[in-house]
Amino acid sequence: MAAAPGRRHHRPGHRRRRHRADRPHPRPRPRHPQVTWLGGWGPGTGVGIPLAADPLAAGLACVAAALTLAALAFSWRYFTEIQAIFHALILLFLASMCAFVYTGDLFDAFVFFELMSVVAFALTGYRSEEPATVHGALNFGIVQSLGAYLTLAGIALVYGRTGQLGLAALGRHLSGAAPTGAPAP
Repeated sequence: MAAAPGRRHHRPGHRRRRHRADRPHPRPRPRHPQVTWLGGWGPGTGVGIPLAADPLAAGLACVAAALTLAALAFSWRYFTEIQAIFHALILLFLASMCAFVYTGDLFDAFVFFELMSVVAFALTGYRSEEPATVHGALNFGIVQSLGAYLTLAGIALVYGRTGQLGLAALGRHLSGAAPTGAPAP
């Protein structure tokens, strides 16, 4: 009996290779975010800017980038003369939105939110020759500043209660779990 080209005979006593469909499926690994620390600081120092990339944050950053692209496309038709400062402000707004969704620290999230606000003030009042634009930017600035003070007060209350600002450490502390590397109480 001749074997088909490219196939081997099964020899008795010889172990056959399993086909891919016959192999057991590996258990899915838990997904941990990819974390990087800006400024040369690390997790043990208590200072620094942690950026954590997980699937949700990456998806939100992609949505922000898509909306920014749509805003740029819309503004191309809306404004007759767009100066380079407008494009720089839009890109700075996108960078602060991406940093906001990637941050792993509550205070840094506040800082990136404030950066978004400052750029939004400038974009709201971009056409400064129109009084309504300046009035709208001023109203926006006042309301957002009040919200920022309340947000900062909330962050201070959370820090006073937990002693933590990192989002992962806050989650562990508020769930009652022991901190990483510390014995359980």
